[in-house]
Order: sequence, then C-alpha cells, then structure tokens
Amino acid sequence: MKKRMVISLQGPQAIGKTTVTKRLQQRLPKANFSFENPYPIVAQRNKQKLDLSTLHGFSQNQKLFIEAECKRYENLPDGLTIMDRGPEDTECYTLNYPKTIGADWDMETILADDLKKLRKCKVDHILYLAADDHTLIKRKQMDSSRRKSTFQLDHFIIYEKWYRKHPRAEFLEVEGMSLDQVEEKIYSWIIERTID
Repeated sequence: MKKRMVISLQGPQAIGKTTVTKRLQQRLPKANFSFENPYPIVAQRNKQKLDLSTLHGFSQNQKLFIEAECKRYENLPDGLTIMDRGPEDTECYTLNYPKTIGADWDMETILADDLKKLRKCKVDHILYLAADDHTLIKRKQMDSSRRKSTFQLDHFIIYEKWYRKHPRAEFLEVEGMSLDQVEEKIYSWIIERTID
C-alpha cells in the first residue's frame, strides 16, 4: 500500500454507511476513520441566514462546505483512511442540488476556483452503496436515531447518476443483504484494495 490511501464510502441516506463504517473500526484498528460532520457548517449557515433556494445563499453555503472538506482532507494522516463520505460528495452536491429545486445555475463557473481546490482532494477508491427505493424507505423507518429531514428519493437518483459516471466509483448493491453481509462485503473490498 502506498504512503497514504484514502477510501470513501458513499450512498444515499439510510443506506447504512455510517453504521457499517463504525463497525469496520473494530475490524481495521490500524486504519484512520474520518466521519462527515456537517453540523458546525449548518450552524454557520443558520447564523448567516443563507437561503439555499437562492443562488447567493447556496453559493455561500457551498463555499463553507468546500473549505471544511478541504481542511478535513488536508489533515488526514499517512496510512489508510476510510471516509464516511469524502470530498466527491461535496462536489456532487454542489453541482447537482440546483437540479433538485429546478434551478439552472452554472455552479462550474460560479464556484470554479473553489471546485478546483476541492478536486485536488482526490480519494483512491470510492464504494457507493446502492439499493432500490423500497429498501431505502424500510431502512429509514428502522433508523430512529437520526433525523433525515432531507430524505428525498428523487434527489438520490440524480446523485447516483453522477456517481455512475465517476471514474473511481464502484458500486455495491445492498438490497436483500443483512448488515453483517454488507459489512463483510465492504471489508473484503477494502482488503483487496489495500494489499501491496
């Protein structure tokens, strides 16, 4: 394995990313784990009263998220790091959220400098956990520990299409699989990619 390897686990809300990632910490004690924490940025957004339905509000919000994600990436140690969502998630949201509200904003141009910095934060491998709508709805109903106020199946389709075109993304279809089975699949996938 090279000096630093970064693996990102992706997928829609309720798919089980964070749960499985926390379980993997027990099996990969030498790896570093980096969990997404949007709450400080959401607090800043609320303080600044940014409205995501406006171009200005969304642009300023994404600048905050991009800056935070770049700092998170820059502070990763050597060795293997597994990220619960990585920099590409912020890029995906920046480019695709406007579509979900029917806006035709050219974020590539508007946030060109910010996106350039974000894209320097490259991960080595991305594993996208995918499932059908029925599975996602069932898992959302079972998870009472977290608020999922932004749970929108039609939005997930837009984001998944973006990942399907990503050159470093691979997919694991998890419907019909238990949490133990998902964990085992991801563990094996990680081991295969970290063997020298």
